[in-house]
Amino acid sequence: MDPFVTLARASAVTTKLKLGAGITLIPERNPRRSAAGRDPKSIEVMAYMAPTERAQLQALAEAGTDSAVLLLTNTPEAAALAELEQIAKAVL
Repeated sequence: MDPFVTLARASAVTTKLKLGAGITLIPERNPRRSAAGRDPKSIEVMAYMAPTERAQLQALAEAGTDSAVLLLTNTPEAAALAELEQIAKAVL
């Protein structure tokens, strides 16, 4: 059974447990969605703490990831802006 279907069912009957899937292999998602009778495009996939290299982001997109959240270090404003600029140059 798809772990996300299981989590959805569990979340419908509890308010005291925190639920999460941890790590899920993105290439396995489409076959599992289809096997569960779902259109693979009907469920959004987001990668958290995604890599900041263009090739790795492209691989995530090709595997079915719809969006990515990049991790920034906790630094003062000037350093954070410099980090954002560096990431933008690497990714865009």
